[in-house]
Amino acid sequence: MKPETISHLGRDNSRGYHENAYLGAHNAFANHPAGFVYAQQSLSLWDQLAYGATALLLDIWDYDGDVFLLHGYPKWGSFTNPPLRNFTSLTDGLAVIRAFMELHPDTVYTILFEDWVSHNRPKIRQAFLTSGLWENVFFAGQINKGWDWNTQGWPTLAWMISHGLNLVVFSSRSGPFPNQWTYLAENVYGNRSMEPATWVQARAESAPLSQRALCALNRFPDFDLGGVRFLPRGFSPAYRNNSAVLSAAHIDDCFEEWHRLPNFLNLDFVHLPYEEARAAIFGLNQRLHVV
Repeated sequence: MKPETISHLGRDNSRGYHENAYLGAHNAFANHPAGFVYAQQSLSLWDQLAYGATALLLDIWDYDGDVFLLHGYPKWGSFTNPPLRNFTSLTDGLAVIRAFMELHPDTVYTILFEDWVSHNRPKIRQAFLTSGLWENVFFAGQINKGWDWNTQGWPTLAWMISHGLNLVVFSSRSGPFPNQWTYLAENVYGNRSMEPATWVQARAESAPLSQRALCALNRFPDFDLGGVRFLPRGFSPAYRNNSAVLSAAHIDDCFEEWHRLPNFLNLDFVHLPYEEARAAIFGLNQRLHVV
């Protein structure tokens, strides 16, 4: 997939970061090109970004004295982290993101960390410094190049881009990045996020979806047989799960229950079925901009 295929998907740069919608790739690191036998994405990190998934959900773990992008700590017999492969360090993963951002500096990107790092926490910041991304981070709750988040809230996308602060990073743990749960509410995940009876319930760690300026909707099952590398691509339930019709129904229920529209739609296999996820984000941005 060529990098020029990236689209703004209806975002309005004159509006605030919290007034736009973004396509999120769940477990973006766990993809087939990276060697995962069981994956949540078929495209590489680069190609997910090129497709328009400018929000990347990444799990980080201690491993071998460093911080790595993993499903969990590697062990023999692991299906989701096959032990006989080269794991991607956080530094190397960020280098890919940095290279893509250099080609597309007119877009705001988001990283959402599920953070399991205990012993190597200073290396999280070091990975951003080594990759060159630290200077691009806009920190919620702080003063960023004269913009005081605590008194001014979220800036427009245009301001963030013009000041080179076009990366927002949240973490499930505090430090070195803002704690997600202070700024962003989120629904349940897994099979509960696919069932209309439960799909707009807040997950346990989250505030009610109406009580944060940012809101994410998860739409991915606990297990997708299509994620197994050696099975035919057509096995994936993502063809149905990611349909624009079902995504729109989920978004409608979020609005009815919480009186707000989400900012992130987080999916497995973001490119399946072709164009539907991008269409859902485009439609969501149109709705956000008239609310």
